[in-house]
Amino acid sequence: MVVARGKKEVQHAGVTHRYDPAHYVISALDLPLLCRITGASSRSPYLALRFRLDPLVVGELLAAGACPPPLAGD
Repeated sequence: MVVARGKKEVQHAGVTHRYDPAHYVISALDLPLLCRITGASSRSPYLALRFRLDPLVVGELLAAGACPPPLAGD
């Protein structure tokens, strides 16, 4: 998921991840998540996009070093 505007918190297994225009997530599985929009207003509403990507292509990009590794704690 890519957050284009606003902020979102996602909880899974007791761990909270925060997403905003500078942070994204890629998941190969459907997971039970608790989500909450934490940054939005009537003047600047929350906007996010969900893409369905081919897992083989994502794996090839990661293996080729095309994507930087995630930061610790993100």
